[in-house]
Amino acid sequence: MGRPRSVKHRSWPPSLYERRKGTLTYYLCRGPAAAKELYLGTSLDAAKRGVAIVLAKRELDPVQRVIARIEKPSRSVSEHCDW
Repeated sequence: MGRPRSVKHRSWPPSLYERRKGTLTYYLCRGPAAAKELYLGTSLDAAKRGVAIVLAKRELDPVQRVIARIEKPSRSVSEHCDW
C-alpha cells in the first residue's frame, strides 16, 4: 500500500490524479495496473464525475461477482465452501 494522500487531495476519489503542464492543470484517472491513463480535462468537478463513471463501469455487478468467485480456483474444499 502506498503512502496516504496529501491533505489537499484527501477528498478526491482514489484513482484521480493531477498533472501540471505549464500554467494548466490536467486531471487524469489511472487504472489499477497504472498501465493506462485517461485524461479527463482541466475541470476538477468534471474530472470527479468522470472518475465516478469509470469506477462504476469497472465494478462488477453482483451476478458477475458470484460467477467470478465460483470460477476462481480454491486451494481447498473448505475455502471454497466458506465464501
